[in-house]
Amino acid sequence: MLRRRGFTLIELLVVIAIIAVLIALLLPAVQAAREAARRSQCVNNLKQLGIAIQNYGDSNGSLPPTGGSGTGAAGTGQSDFSMKGRILPYMEQTAIYNAINFSFRFNYVANYTASTATINSFVCPSDGNTPGYTVATAFAGTIPYGICNYGNNLGVSRSFNAGLYDGPAYYLGGTVGAATRFGPVVTLASVSDGTSNTAIFSEWVKGKGTAQVGLNMVFITATTFTTTAPGSPTYQGGSLGSTIRFYSATCTSKTATTYTQKGAFWAYEGNGTGGGYNHMNTPNKYTCTYSNQSTTNTPDLTSDFMMTAQSYHSGGVNVGFLDGSVKFIKDSVDPGTWGAIATKSNGEVIDASSL
Repeated sequence: MLRRRGFTLIELLVVIAIIAVLIALLLPAVQAAREAARRSQCVNNLKQLGIAIQNYGDSNGSLPPTGGSGTGAAGTGQSDFSMKGRILPYMEQTAIYNAINFSFRFNYVANYTASTATINSFVCPSDGNTPGYTVATAFAGTIPYGICNYGNNLGVSRSFNAGLYDGPAYYLGGTVGAATRFGPVVTLASVSDGTSNTAIFSEWVKGKGTAQVGLNMVFITATTFTTTAPGSPTYQGGSLGSTIRFYSATCTSKTATTYTQKGAFWAYEGNGTGGGYNHMNTPNKYTCTYSNQSTTNTPDLTSDFMMTAQSYHSGGVNVGFLDGSVKFIKDSVDPGTWGAIATKSNGEVIDASSL
């Protein structure tokens, strides 16, 4: 009879070592494949937003407003719903849209059903942060508001445009339909820089509900915000690119605000919560509020700040354009080019190869 030979200890250790090496080689590839899938889903989300904007424009003759002007503790008057709230019917979210009462603010009890709804198209799967802002409802107990990762482009800064938005954005005034605050109603025809050269949506990193230094936080820059600039832009150093470089250098993690809940409500118009972002910083820099603005309250439309496009995608952010296309813009993008795709009618010439 032949004696059966088993594995020696050395052979077993060699096999284990080989398996460990294979796992070490495969794990990064698996992680990269998963992130590629998440980034692809993020691109699809932005495409849906872009198509919804186009369809809204076809139906209404203008782009949707970035916000309204809700007033009073009870929120009676014109609503303060975000641009995303207004395009829901064009994203197969008619049921949630029908649950909105635009006579009240987003956080009024009549709007809890809509405002607490989770809409997957508003959330980037690469960002698992939870802002943690909750509300006590009568129908489901204490639940979080619907979160979001995407903001609509407000431009670069109202400081350089006599207090008006230089991006494809406007804000409804005190009378329904009257766009008298921060600029006139924006139509596709008024976007003279071209729809393929003008951003409409990008992404940000959500807050964590606690103070942790990173892209999730809002910091304070030493520079101030003013709307007394002349109608024709006066830029730091004479150009838009040099201005963005200058302000970016002032936005650091030295001083943090108490605001830890970016992206807490897709329904709200507030910058960085559910409303807009701007191009004062190139992608994946910190977000900062100006030293003469609120450093404690939720950033909103009356508290202009450097709400930066950010993501957990390696090397850049996804940006949706008014023509419905989506491009991945690298962190290393030229600041002048980054500013140029933010404005709607400044006449900049954009080299496609620089995006």
